[in-house]
Amino acid sequence: MEMNSSEVLLIPGLQKEEKEAVEKRSLHVARALEKLEIHTDEAPVIALLCSGGGLRAHLACLGVLSEMKEQGLLDAVTYLTGVSGSTWALSSFYAHHGNTEEVEADLKCRFDQKAWDLKQSLERAIRAARLESFSLTDFWAYIIVSKQTRELHDSCLSSLAKHVDEGTLPYPIFAAIDDDLRTAWQKKKALNTWFEFTPHHTGYPALGAYIPTTQLLSLKEKLKGNYLLAGTVEGKDEDAWLSAMAERWDQISEEEQGQFMEYLVRCFARAGPLTFHGDVRDEAMSGQEEFLHLVDAGLAINASYPLVLPPTRKADLILSFDFSAGDPFETIRATADYCHHGAIPFPPVEEKDLQAWSKAPSDCYIFKGETGPVVMHFPLFNTEVCGDDIQKWIDSYGTIKLADSYTQDVVLRLLEVSKKNVRHNKENILREIRNIVREPRKFKGVTEEDVDCPRTVGIEITNNTDVTFKEPLFYCPTGCVQVAPPPVLPPQSTISCSFVKTSPSSPACVGLLVYQGPEVHLALLFSTSPNYAHHSIEFALAALTGPITSDQLGSVFDNILQEKGSQEMKVVKCVLRAPRQTLELESDSLTIRAIASNVPMAKMNVVVQTKAT
Repeated sequence: MEMNSSEVLLIPGLQKEEKEAVEKRSLHVARALEKLEIHTDEAPVIALLCSGGGLRAHLACLGVLSEMKEQGLLDAVTYLTGVSGSTWALSSFYAHHGNTEEVEADLKCRFDQKAWDLKQSLERAIRAARLESFSLTDFWAYIIVSKQTRELHDSCLSSLAKHVDEGTLPYPIFAAIDDDLRTAWQKKKALNTWFEFTPHHTGYPALGAYIPTTQLLSLKEKLKGNYLLAGTVEGKDEDAWLSAMAERWDQISEEEQGQFMEYLVRCFARAGPLTFHGDVRDEAMSGQEEFLHLVDAGLAINASYPLVLPPTRKADLILSFDFSAGDPFETIRATADYCHHGAIPFPPVEEKDLQAWSKAPSDCYIFKGETGPVVMHFPLFNTEVCGDDIQKWIDSYGTIKLADSYTQDVVLRLLEVSKKNVRHNKENILREIRNIVREPRKFKGVTEEDVDCPRTVGIEITNNTDVTFKEPLFYCPTGCVQVAPPPVLPPQSTISCSFVKTSPSSPACVGLLVYQGPEVHLALLFSTSPNYAHHSIEFALAALTGPITSDQLGSVFDNILQEKGSQEMKVVKCVLRAPRQTLELESDSLTIRAIASNVPMAKMNVVVQTKAT
């Protein structure tokens, strides 16, 4: 998508429209919980995640939604999000305004008739190809997905807003990843990789950078005169040729059919990718071109956990329905790794347990820790519903199988399996909801609700090493400590603290925090303001060796601010030009990473790890 930088919105925290929709949804959730005999003044945030898995995921997701509705559980869900094949099911769900009976009846009818309306699909593809916004998404939807699901939708994402705004349906989030940032994901599990679509905004949640969804296809001068369907095809009038293809598809030769499909692909290639302009990049995006290359989020994690976890959102309970063909715990494993890299609260996960469970998975696993969400994980094919025939079920519903092999009986069997997983675990789900209502979940660290954002800097440090850091020293010439740094930062622990600006004459909160280690000291510098225009916003990491005292902190601060590294001090600094940026520093023994941000409050989230050898 081609946009002027003024059209890119930098939105701190939740989007205004989403926040209002979620607040209204919470009233519906509270009423639904009352019907389930769970009484609460403040409804918990429950996120329903459905994994990818092609047509298998599409059908299983519809089964989950149908049974969740039947059991009164779907009305208690705040967020509904999917990846890959599950997004096909979510499209059906919202196109039918959440009426799961209609969705299921329509599904059975489509697979009973075993008919793909090729003529209609071709006509839609032809109409799309005449638009400047024609892209691979159109080709994929009208030719590939419609063939698999035997379904075509006229609705668009922004059209979902009415029911969502009223709170009558869960708030939908559709996930993708930026393919240009996949290397950053593979190396650092960077949240910046993730891209989301909602009824209101589309963009990078990690950067708080969005465009309104209604403007997603306002392609100003996109092709600069390159009209996709103008002229002739091998001497034929193009419109007449295309119409003839649709009308006489069953009668025309295979050569002409191939010519037609080749032409549609060529139209896509000429259209080029969508672009997204605006000064919204961080360090990880510095080499990115002006074009967006969005791909299936399943290439990162086959479930959109990052979009319902901090810093984007804070789900108290995550219901994760896994339809993967491989290891049913890979999404848990990958999410735990992502959260470890980003110091995001997530329940502890033991690899030996995941490996043991994957050999004969049960139908429900519950992960919980002292902080962060409770995660309930439901493998599709499990010993409770499949007995000893799990592999047989997996083989029967392979990811790459075409819809032609799916009879109505095959579809109904898969629907029933996914429904049983919900029915069997209704009481488990209700029990965890009651536990959360009785004792709400906590999310560690300083949050924007805890502090006066314009004047405060929050710091969170996660120590993933076997080293103990202690005796913190701090230098804050324009303010003071608000939440004191703990005296000790033990191994495998997380601490938080905050500093507040008190000098009315200073436009910024400026300071330095040093935690002392046996060999290497950890130093964090901040110089922040609530407004980019008023003051240069800078964050820095430094690794120091040798003794240090409080009297030296002023000169150390100046050297770090000026990036004057030495044999005794390694420094990395950023001048914040986007809502969030990343920093990384290596000493002889440590790797230090930080996410620095200034919306909705100034903060540093730091992770210290032992340097890989």
